[in-house]
Amino acid sequence: MKFDLATFKQVKLANSATFLQPQFNAATCSCDNAVLEAHYTVLFTALEKPNSFEIKEILVDVVYGSTDKTDACKSANHY
Repeated sequence: MKFDLATFKQVKLANSATFLQPQFNAATCSCDNAVLEAHYTVLFTALEKPNSFEIKEILVDVVYGSTDKTDACKSANHY
C-alpha cells in the first residue's frame, strides 16, 4: 500500500509483491517510496520442548509514502 502525503490518498501499485526503491530528490527535497510503516506477521508451530517453537513463515506488509513538499529540508518538522 502506498500513500501520497500531499493528498493523504492511497496510490495504486502496479505490483504489490515487489519492494519499491526509495527515490530522494535533493533539488526539491522530496522523497518517493519512503517506508512509513512495516507490519510483521510471524507464523510458527509450537514444539514439544517448553518455550520453543519453529518459525514457518514471516509476512511483511509495507506502507510506502510520497512527499512533494519542496520546503521539507528547511522545516524543523520535516517528514
